Amino acid sequence: MGVTIEAQEKIMELREAAMELQEENLKLRERVQQLETEMNRSKNLLFEAEMYWLLNEKQEKEGPFCSVCYDKDNKFIRLHDGTHFGWKWRCPVCIKGWIEHGRSTSPTGYGRIRRDRSINL
Repeated sequence: MGVTIEAQEKIMELREAAMELQEENLKLRERVQQLETEMNRSKNLLFEAEMYWLLNEKQEKEGPFCSVCYDKDNKFIRLHDGTHFGWKWRCPVCIKGWIEHGRSTSPTGYGRIRRDRSINL
């Protein structure tokens, strides 16, 4: 009987180890997929007028995306219409603004949104 119990315990240990390996394998596969996606994006990344654009399969530009957010956090944050702030484009995350020709509206390009939603530069 002792041998059967020991064998069952060993089988349980091996099953647990196999499950841990499967979980690790899944995490590694997901990480590889993430890195491949990032690598493919960087191949199709265009920096123009201080903004990033992605080129799709037809080589058409998609975007623009905030250069500050991408350079700092590797995140593609799509720029929004900034005309109500006096800008062409505005990042909703870092609040950087661009005027028509890609130049920032202030030396740093940043403003703070006050509670009344106006911009302090």
